[in-house]
Amino acid sequence: MKTIIRNFTSIFRKFVTANLLNMLGLSLAFASFFVIMTQVNYDLDYNKSFTEHENLFRMTMKLGPGAEDYGTHLPRPVVEQLAAASPHVTGYSIGNGWTNFDQFVVDNQEYSLNLIYGERDFLSVFKPTVIDGDVKGLNQNGNIVLPRSEAIRIFGTTDAAGKTMKYKWDDKTIYNVCAVIEDYPTNNLLHGVCFIGSNSNEDNYNNWNYDAYIRVDDAANLPMVQNILRQTAIELFKEKFNLTTKEEEEALQVVLTSVADAHFSQVLDKAAPSRSSIYLLICFSLLIIVIAAVNFMNFTLAETPMRIRSINTQKVLGATTTKLRSSLLAEAVLISLIAFVVAMAFVYLAHDLGLQELVQGSILLKDHLWLIGATLLLSIVVGLLAGFYPSYYVTSFPPALVLKGSFGLSPKGRMLRTILICLQFIISFMLVIGVGIMYLQSYLIYHTDYGFDKDEVMVVSTAPDTRNHADAIDADALVTVI
Repeated sequence: MKTIIRNFTSIFRKFVTANLLNMLGLSLAFASFFVIMTQVNYDLDYNKSFTEHENLFRMTMKLGPGAEDYGTHLPRPVVEQLAAASPHVTGYSIGNGWTNFDQFVVDNQEYSLNLIYGERDFLSVFKPTVIDGDVKGLNQNGNIVLPRSEAIRIFGTTDAAGKTMKYKWDDKTIYNVCAVIEDYPTNNLLHGVCFIGSNSNEDNYNNWNYDAYIRVDDAANLPMVQNILRQTAIELFKEKFNLTTKEEEEALQVVLTSVADAHFSQVLDKAAPSRSSIYLLICFSLLIIVIAAVNFMNFTLAETPMRIRSINTQKVLGATTTKLRSSLLAEAVLISLIAFVVAMAFVYLAHDLGLQELVQGSILLKDHLWLIGATLLLSIVVGLLAGFYPSYYVTSFPPALVLKGSFGLSPKGRMLRTILICLQFIISFMLVIGVGIMYLQSYLIYHTDYGFDKDEVMVVSTAPDTRNHADAIDADALVTVI
């Protein structure tokens, strides 16, 4: 070990600039890999924090030609009758298709809460971790479920079940906290929201505003469940929606999308990410590592002509080829490990400098211990791969070579370094072209003609009194309320 450290410090002092550039390149590559993979992990694990998420599905329908815009949201009675059709469906959730910010008052202090309204105990199908109270309290009107963070923010404690909150816009409307649940992570559709139960639209087949989720006993029974639900839907639509033709019947489908896959469904969300973009990010991160590894190997080979005299001298003094190769390989791994430590320091320091804004998931090191381990393992692999060939090649010559010439000027040496440099350029061009294509796509999205001036359209939450007097606002202000 002393020999490795002595050789490392000696070569570092002789080639300070080259080694600093080498470490900087490796560090930036490892830091880029870590940050990119946090986004990949954010998307691939989306909604997987639900208990037994593999048995939880978003239910939508395909209604055929002329009704393509329907089916992602469903009427309450349709969901209830479909869910009751199969014994393998153990529960269902019917909630509003959007969240709403509204204001509440506790001890004369106003609080804005992000709400999801649903029918009855719609939250129970997601199996939240209950800290206090019972989520089945949503069966009763006027009850609300808070996540841990909101309970602490409002009441200063998680023991908030039984406490009350006054609706700001109506002093007579009081909500009772029936339960406090554990916070869902950021990559979850229920992150940061509170839940209010109701009992509306019980027999209303014309209100197509509900998100529907069902839980099955075993995902292996999914084909059977889908078949039963489709047959039930056909009979229901014949009775309630005048389903008459064979073509309409064949077009009617019940679609069950796993809650994890729903995050990638552009049918449910036009802005949803695609799996191909996630895999592209993985490829980009690995290509960055490859460029850094090739650059590392190139720097190591560039130092060979200056190091070969020392290597041959050690051979003459009795050092074995195996020992020399192991020493050189350990030295390469040491450099890679130092670069890994510097990379983690970069990520830690850059968190508060705007780096977090580039990705949706957290880049805090404490939130990704497994990714730190993976990056550490990758740095060891990079050190081994980048150092293996140079350590083998530089020790493969007889000691007399030092008297005959320089490896750096030999045809084989020049050819290898040329190949490595060309490989770097090829991968770099691939990355530049890929990023350029993504930039052009983003530019098209943000600069295409929407048919209206999007900079003059705003979406704001308003109080009921404001919505009830839209005409007066139109008359008094230079705006149009819709």
